[in-house]
This record gives sequence, structure tokens and C-alpha cells, in this order.
Amino acid sequence: MARHIAAQFGEEADHVTLLLAAVESGNQDRERVVAAAVLGAHGDVLELGRLVELSQRDWRDVLVAGGLEHGDWPDVLDTWLGPVDHLSRARSLRSVEDAATFYRAWAADYDRDVFERSGVIGSDRIAALLADALPGPDVRVVDLGCGTGAVGVRLAERGVHHVTGLDLSPEMLDVARTKHAYDELVVADLNDELLGVRWRQAFGASVSAGTFTHGHVGATAVPQLLAMLTPGALIAWVVATPLWPAFRDAFDRSGVTVLSAGLEPIRRGADDVAHMVLAQLT
Repeated sequence: MARHIAAQFGEEADHVTLLLAAVESGNQDRERVVAAAVLGAHGDVLELGRLVELSQRDWRDVLVAGGLEHGDWPDVLDTWLGPVDHLSRARSLRSVEDAATFYRAWAADYDRDVFERSGVIGSDRIAALLADALPGPDVRVVDLGCGTGAVGVRLAERGVHHVTGLDLSPEMLDVARTKHAYDELVVADLNDELLGVRWRQAFGASVSAGTFTHGHVGATAVPQLLAMLTPGALIAWVVATPLWPAFRDAFDRSGVTVLSAGLEPIRRGADDVAHMVLAQLT
């Protein structure tokens, strides 16, 4: 977003950034409303100020001014911002509804944007970490927030074939289904407390990449996610650095032994890092 603000507003970019801090977004994705204000201003600082004030009365009018009022708004932003900013937008989602809309629009291009263009490698690393730690190939694994199936594919390449994938987005699961790496793919909200009831002690291992980060699933979901596991189950999760203290506390309260949690790169050629967590439920 910053480079687009600089390109449109030039020397006024810093002032524009300060103005945008006052945008009100209600229950909407904040970046959606901010982007609509920038798009609607067309490089005019006075108009931007008017749109910021308008957001404080009714943010929906700002979406209309910026052309982001319809359900295809993620596609419009993708055209404007590009794939790296798409990742940033994913981390700023505020609700289950926003996430469902966002990933519905992104599913077809997700693999290209995330793995080819942005060089994300966290899925490779966490799959290898789990596969190396498993006692054998017959362990039932649950892939939390499996998306388009990157982790499942990596596990299958390492001889792990009994994998169930859970994800909020049916469209992402449709892509995962084409890869034939899962026993079962199920639409599920990981924040749902009933997950631990439906799949109580059903899995001997849990894996996740790209899910425990801003705008997605936090440490409050840990109890139901652990309830899905058998005693002694292995846990291999990528956890965003700012979220790790809360996850560590949740593990400590739940009888989980952390075996390793080193900081490792999650993108090629970038400074992005996250905790590659290997743990065991006692």
C-alpha cells in the first residue's frame, strides 16, 4: 500500500499516512476501507481528507467512492496491489465472513501468488519437520487450515498419506482436492469449540502452516485443536512471531511439551520469519 500512496501523493505521502490512521472501518476489513479512500481520492489530498471524514459517518460510502463495494473487491485490490500485498491483506482480516470472501476470490490464484511469486516456504519446512518426527507412515494427521493443500502434498512426497484437511474456504478445498493428497477435506472454522467434540482424539498428529497468524486463528483455539489429538500426538505448527507467547502459554496450560520452536524464514529472499514449532501432547 505504501508504495501506491507514495506514487499517487508524492511529497504529501507522509501526511496522507497520518490522515489514513483516522479511517473508521466498522466491522469491515480495515485495509479494504483504507484502500477505497486512497483509490477514491485519485491523488487529491483534500478529497482524501473528505473521504476519511466520511468513513467516520458511514464507511460504506467510502467503499462506493473507491469502487470496492462489491463482492469482487479482493480481485480489484489484487489488480492494484499485487500478490505480496495480497499476503498483507490476508493478515489483516477481521472476521470469518471477511476471510470467506477473501479466500473465495483468491483460491484460483493462491498457489501462483504465494508459492511462485512470493516464495513462501513455510509449508515445505513444517511438513519436513513433522514427517521426520512421525513414528511411522500410518499415523492419522490433521492439517489445520490446509488451504490449497501445499502441506498435504509435501507430506505425501515424504510417505505420509493418511491426512485430513480442514479449512474455512470451500473454494480453497476444491483446489486441494485436485492434488489427491488427502483422505478427507472438510469445511471447518478452527475457532469453533465443537471441533474437539466432532473429532475427539481422532488424530495422532497435527500440522499447520499459514494459519496461526494475524487475521486468522489465535491461541484461543488451542483447546479444541488439542482435543482432536490422541495422547502423545505430535504437533508441527508454523506460528507467527507476535502470536507465539500466547501459544506457548496455551501449551503450558494444556500439557504440551515444546520440543523445538526455532525462528526460521518463511519466504525466500525476505526477512519474514516465524516459529517452526514441534511439540507433543502428553
